Amino acid sequence: MGVHFSFVRHNQGRNWRSLNFNQECWVILMGLPEDYWEDEFIDTVLRPFARTIRWDSDPDQLTRLIIRARVVDLESIPHFSVFFDGPGYNGQSWTVQCEILQHEHLGVDPSDDEQVPQLLDDGPPLFEFFGLGQQVVAPIAAHDPLPNMEANLNEQEEQNIQV
Repeated sequence: MGVHFSFVRHNQGRNWRSLNFNQECWVILMGLPEDYWEDEFIDTVLRPFARTIRWDSDPDQLTRLIIRARVVDLESIPHFSVFFDGPGYNGQSWTVQCEILQHEHLGVDPSDDEQVPQLLDDGPPLFEFFGLGQQVVAPIAAHDPLPNMEANLNEQEEQNIQV
């Protein structure tokens, strides 16, 4: 019975996995004190579920902070996150509300082409956007026939010549 040894890098053991932050979203944090509007503290609040891309502070809106971040999935964003600060064993904590404003799935290509729909036998083809330059087919009997413009022009010319 032999002994089998395998050597791996210290950070690539059996529990090593890849992780893709494939959702980019705008998150609003409400209740984070303005004194903590710095990269270090914002990263501390978001670290369990997101990576910060950038953030925007508005001095007129001291109750909210808007952050652009990447997340693994939207379900990992909690509705509330507890943020604490303080030296040693005594400190302060705040509950920060997190809401998703907008999100985009990264790396998604558009869908494949669809088959051309079958044309209807009893009318003009349907369009995606009605009224944008398409010809309108109306019953001919509903309109008066157009006057003969050539005849009217010939009559006017004859009257002008006789005068």
